[in-house]
Amino acid sequence: MPPLHERDLAAVAVHALVGDGHNGAIYELTGPEILTQAEQASIIGEVIGRPVHWEETSPQTARQQMLTQGWPPAAVDGSLQAQAKMVTEPSTTTRRRER
Repeated sequence: MPPLHERDLAAVAVHALVGDGHNGAIYELTGPEILTQAEQASIIGEVIGRPVHWEETSPQTARQQMLTQGWPPAAVDGSLQAQAKMVTEPSTTTRRRER
């Protein structure tokens, strides 16, 4: 999933809310590049100056852990389906709009 900085999201929202021609428009916003969760953890580690580990977990293990933590079964299933979709149908980046 291409991460999107909240400042960039806010700038687009302000432009769409106060500018003309956006009524009813739908915008797909993404960051500039697609990063895996492991890559995101690595970048965070570089920024904070210490390693951040990302550990892959099987869907079955994740499901059991979420249920044990008290997640409702429907929320667990929805979350795991969304995660699976990110793997089978990876995101693309949208046209960049520079500030």
